[in-house]
Amino acid sequence: MQKTFKNLKKKLGLHTSLDTFYFILIFLIAVVVFYTAFFPVPKISFMLYGWVIDITLLSYLVSFFSIFVSIGWTASLTIGLVCSFVYRNEKPQKCVINPLVTVLIPARNEEDVIGDILANLQNQTYSNLEIIPVCHNCTDRTYDIAMSFAAKDERIKPLKVNDNNYGKPYGLNYGLEIAHGELVTVFDCDSKFDKDFMEKSVSYFQKNGVDAIQPRIVSSNHNSYLLAFLTDLEFSTYTDLLQLSRKGLRANGLLGGTGSTIKRQILEELGGWEHSLVEDFALSLKINTNGHKIKYAYNIKVYDERVPFWSGFVGQRSRWMRGNWQVVKKYFIKTIPTPSDLFLLASCLWIFAMYYGFAILLLHVLGGYALGFYTPFHVWFTLWIIQLSCLFIRAVSVRKLKGLLYFPLYLLYLYHWIPVMFYAIKLKNGWKNTKTRHGFR
Repeated sequence: MQKTFKNLKKKLGLHTSLDTFYFILIFLIAVVVFYTAFFPVPKISFMLYGWVIDITLLSYLVSFFSIFVSIGWTASLTIGLVCSFVYRNEKPQKCVINPLVTVLIPARNEEDVIGDILANLQNQTYSNLEIIPVCHNCTDRTYDIAMSFAAKDERIKPLKVNDNNYGKPYGLNYGLEIAHGELVTVFDCDSKFDKDFMEKSVSYFQKNGVDAIQPRIVSSNHNSYLLAFLTDLEFSTYTDLLQLSRKGLRANGLLGGTGSTIKRQILEELGGWEHSLVEDFALSLKINTNGHKIKYAYNIKVYDERVPFWSGFVGQRSRWMRGNWQVVKKYFIKTIPTPSDLFLLASCLWIFAMYYGFAILLLHVLGGYALGFYTPFHVWFTLWIIQLSCLFIRAVSVRKLKGLLYFPLYLLYLYHWIPVMFYAIKLKNGWKNTKTRHGFR
């Protein structure tokens, strides 16, 4: 009987508590849609060259897609906020293993910061390291600076690559080809971390069933620039709470691009990093859909430099958005058995629903159709208040008085995704044309 129940859960895609949660959520949404379908639905149509075009059904589907994403985020933020207090005093075990760790640092024109991260790694309490700065298509002194460190530390092995392939995934895969470590840690060049960072990271692999970990990412320059502070609030609220909700519901964490540590065997088995504009998200889904485990290490911090200027910020965000669409295209079908990941992919498409809503509103202003709401306004308002409360409490708990004072501006900042979409649509050669400049302290 127990075996039959387990097989049924597996067929339904209920691998974790979070999967069960989203399965129930989807079922309830479906019931609401079915129930509402028996009530009069206001027609939405408009006149075009004498033809009446009815978009009622399409609007109906978009409305319930939006409410599903909104409910999912409301639940994630609420659960994540509770877990932020539950896990805030969690500490890693004492490290009693000593595997070789290969540290990969993809670097293209990073002469301003490459020396800092190499010095940081040299000062780690965990010394069994192989450090590979991958100097990829550099036109500055990045490789020369790395070689000056290598001359004094045999653990540092700079790799110089000049080709026509641009992007972080290419650099990481070049480094993976010569890596010898049992574990592989990835850092962006601007990353900073405490001297016991590597020791704490390695300690997580003492437990069976941990194939990769992602530490908490914190801004290193949020006190110097307004945009960096607002971005830090975004990571502290949305990203952290999402990771914590998945952790609390025993689901896989997500890789965040820097500070991640992964078993080399897993990376080689999966073919390394995909040539994606969001290689970390793509690898997360590849790991998840192949049955491996990612642990979110909330008690370990890696300090990441946020983009402080709007031009670089828009370029970076457009690359992320375009990359998310690539991942949706590739993994949407594969994630159907894991509703927790399917929800994330659905969230990547939510911006299209927003633009559809703008178009409907514009048609209404022009007087071309009858406007109707498929989801009662009080439902949207309730979800918005709950989300707003979670974001506010988290912002104040992390950044204290400054989080309180800047919170209204932060809410306006979150709408940056709307104009970013236009740039993302026309983005070409994303990695080459949207390289993030570092060195803003």
